[in-house]
Amino acid sequence: MNMSIKDIRPEEEIERLLNNLKNERPQIEHTHRWKHKTKNGNIITVDIISHGIEFDGRAAELIVAIDVSEKIAAENALIESEKSLNQAQEISHMG
Repeated sequence: MNMSIKDIRPEEEIERLLNNLKNERPQIEHTHRWKHKTKNGNIITVDIISHGIEFDGRAAELIVAIDVSEKIAAENALIESEKSLNQAQEISHMG
């Protein structure tokens, strides 16, 4: 596997990624809402959990990326549904 961290990010996220990597990192970090490129080229939204570790005598990071694309879509659908319900309730009170 010869991919770098930049290879799994869409072009528009590279600058944000590089800026983030310049910052000192806590031992355990949870960051929200990054875009990742899947093997087939699809873009998904992920939350990232990283944990600094030592591996084979070297500093490393264990990274877990959690796909939250469907969760975000469901949240957005719920918001739209609530807006529609509120509008329907307002209309029913007018008549």
